[in-house]
Amino acid sequence: MVPELEPQSPRMVETLLASLYLPRWETAMRVIGTSDCVRIPDGTAVLVVVQGGEVTVTLAGSSDTVHLTSGDHAVSTGAQETLIQPAGGAAKVLLATFDAIGLEHNRIDKLLPSLTLIQCREFESLRRSNGLLENAARLGFDGETWGNQLIISKLAEAILLQALATELDRSIPDFFEMPQELMDALSDRNIGPVIRKIWSDPSLPWTVPMMARLARLSRSTFAERFRSLVGEPPLRHLTEVRMKLACRLLSEGGLGVTAIGRMVGYENGSSFSNSFKKWANLSPLEFRKQAHGAPLGPDVQMSDKAASVQI
Repeated sequence: MVPELEPQSPRMVETLLASLYLPRWETAMRVIGTSDCVRIPDGTAVLVVVQGGEVTVTLAGSSDTVHLTSGDHAVSTGAQETLIQPAGGAAKVLLATFDAIGLEHNRIDKLLPSLTLIQCREFESLRRSNGLLENAARLGFDGETWGNQLIISKLAEAILLQALATELDRSIPDFFEMPQELMDALSDRNIGPVIRKIWSDPSLPWTVPMMARLARLSRSTFAERFRSLVGEPPLRHLTEVRMKLACRLLSEGGLGVTAIGRMVGYENGSSFSNSFKKWANLSPLEFRKQAHGAPLGPDVQMSDKAASVQI
């Protein structure tokens, strides 16, 4: 997995969420019986927050399913009908729905998987917001005052923003540019999942057949479609992701060259160093020294690709 890195400024995630639009926003507390199924129509995005019990969230007509326990969140972008069912007994959930065009107008939908699971216990900010939501819910969604409903609605909106920020942080490498063709490729149902998986797991032993299987396409069709949408062959894109992540890790200075090589998908330091030198026109150690302010020799010229990496 890509390690946690210091955020860039300004953050793309903050820019995207600052203009988030939530048309037809509605919230409701629901107790889903053991034989019930809540159906959210396609075109409607939904945030699911489990307050008690367990549920499964599935996209109709696909194998995309996530299992949620108490405190977990799921976000469906509304690309398909969303089915919410209890798992093993009745469950209490908060459902917040809005028109999916709210994610489309600033292209957030292109950066997210169609269905996302976020485990609240992994993130302190979400745990705190969920605790506030539970306290408000105890007073009753249909309680004594309209104000309590408004509080729950606003808390749900805050949780949605936190959930989207969490997933976008995992999905968007801060070291990678986002040109228009890449944004378009992310929305492709076959190529988009491959790009996101490469970004999140560049250390995997990727091959074109492996990517094609993930895309559910033949090898030749996948390679042609990837190049058409992204503007470069899949293995070249993989190399760009690996090398730019390596630049960030080298600039931080905490890991050795061999360890960094393994983190970006190379079996040993020698193969990583050779690939990095070919890409950056510098050895990994030369790049690290330059990133820390040491001047390069008169005959050493960093490649434009390496020089463009934000570190």
